[in-house]
Amino acid sequence: GDSRAVLGGGGRGIKVMSKEHNPADRAERARIEAAGGEVSVFPGEVPMAESGKGRVFIRGSDEPGLATSRSFGDLIAKQAGVVAEPEFVCEGSVSEGQVLVVASDGVWDALDDNTAITSALEFAADRDAETAAGVLVDAARIVWESQSAGRIDDITALVVFF
Repeated sequence: GDSRAVLGGGGRGIKVMSKEHNPADRAERARIEAAGGEVSVFPGEVPMAESGKGRVFIRGSDEPGLATSRSFGDLIAKQAGVVAEPEFVCEGSVSEGQVLVVASDGVWDALDDNTAITSALEFAADRDAETAAGVLVDAARIVWESQSAGRIDDITALVVFF
């Protein structure tokens, strides 16, 4: 859905392990529209042509307005073409010293991949995944609070050390 997984560290660079499921993506939009849904934005939001982001609506309705094209448990969104099937990359192996960061779009909209991996790796020696995840969430919150008048997206993170 609107979360991503990124693997990094251990001298192997950074690899995005999943795909953001943006309704404005050409393939996602085609699938949604073929299922009877519609992709647009709420009035007053930055147009899709500028932002590259869209929302899923039931055709002719202003609901559900979901900003992801894949989700599970949302029966209204399912009517608009949202599916629960994930897409991800399988890595053949991971190395000691690598870290996996799985986070919601509220984190990724605020922090780039390198910042998230570098920040998490600061806690690798103690394998303190809980503190690493908290630092990512706190950093994202600071960005959200400084850039948006009172609006903070979901900011959730999970960190796994290898």
